[in-house]
Amino acid sequence: VAFIGDIHGCIDEFKELIELIKAQGVTEIWHAGDLVDRGPDSGAVIQYCIDNSIPGVLGNHDAVIVSLWENTLKRPEFKPRKADKARTFTQLNQERIDYLKGLPLLYVFDDIQTVLVHGGLVNGVPFDQQPVPNVCRLQLIHPDHPGQTRWFNKDRKGVTEDEYRAQGWERWYRLWEGDYNVVFGHSGFVKPLVYTNSKGAKCIGIDTGCCFGRTLTALIMPDMTFLEVPARNGLEDHTGFIPEYGGHEN
Repeated sequence: VAFIGDIHGCIDEFKELIELIKAQGVTEIWHAGDLVDRGPDSGAVIQYCIDNSIPGVLGNHDAVIVSLWENTLKRPEFKPRKADKARTFTQLNQERIDYLKGLPLLYVFDDIQTVLVHGGLVNGVPFDQQPVPNVCRLQLIHPDHPGQTRWFNKDRKGVTEDEYRAQGWERWYRLWEGDYNVVFGHSGFVKPLVYTNSKGAKCIGIDTGCCFGRTLTALIMPDMTFLEVPARNGLEDHTGFIPEYGGHEN
């Protein structure tokens, strides 16, 4: 099974990576969510998934776009405020929205003891009881604040990860003690993150910031092979985004 990290509208890199995966003889391909925003053609990415029957899980950007779209159905005059979201809207139709709405929050591959999720998992909570919708947003979590999450980067209040750590917040994967591997996107790393817990299960982060001019990464399981293609388009015309993530663990 191949898993692809956050695509964010980078259609050319997506297609190139698909071809690399197929060249390895892999036919089952999944995405880790966040198909939309930031990159040049979110609509083309969704349509490619539809036309080629590529499944995946829901990302936080996907969830926001669906919510905004549903607002327009109730209030036709509604328009997204952010330029990035407005551009994504020009590339959507109901078929593409329905595809996003149909994405699960997570998917369990029992045969390879692996879970695919966009954000992360809360330790000790059964898969079917993971917090909704925060499962697609998890980065820093706190044992005493279930269902809440904080960011690796400075948040809108200017609080840093180090400051949150001093308050008892921790990266979710450092608290994961499950038996299953977890493949996730959402949190960007310079190269794929592989974190092994005390039971030998691995948390594998595969968002390597293609939309920020880095790479688009795929992971082939269970043999832990990584494939990547370089970004052709960096971050452009997206004021308010920070090109460097806060997730540089390795």
